[in-house]
Amino acid sequence: MSICFLGAGECDEMGNINVSRLVDSKIIGPGGFIDITQSTRRVIFMGTFTKKGLQVDVDSRTKKLKIIKEGELPMFKSSVREVSFNAAQARLNGQLVKYVTERAVFVLSDHGLVLSEVAPGKYTI
Repeated sequence: MSICFLGAGECDEMGNINVSRLVDSKIIGPGGFIDITQSTRRVIFMGTFTKKGLQVDVDSRTKKLKIIKEGELPMFKSSVREVSFNAAQARLNGQLVKYVTERAVFVLSDHGLVLSEVAPGKYTI
């Protein structure tokens, strides 16, 4: 495959992803997640910036994002509970990796995540 789009439970500052062992949930297997992410040239991870209760809106006139209620759990953390996607291995493999949320896009660099796009609006990143 040349590109894949997958959900992400949590992500650390180096770009590692956890999809199989999340807070307050039973352990679930990653299924084909690991096979897909390790064999695809371009990997796009998607998820909301915060989880569990996030409410957003987009102003129809200005097209700006508005956070109505922030979620309780952050997607981005200093470390993930379990590594389902290894960012260092992805860099060694020459993969192009992006992390897309409703308010920002990050790319995987040699030094971890780099902010590349920000949605218009007033909110915290």
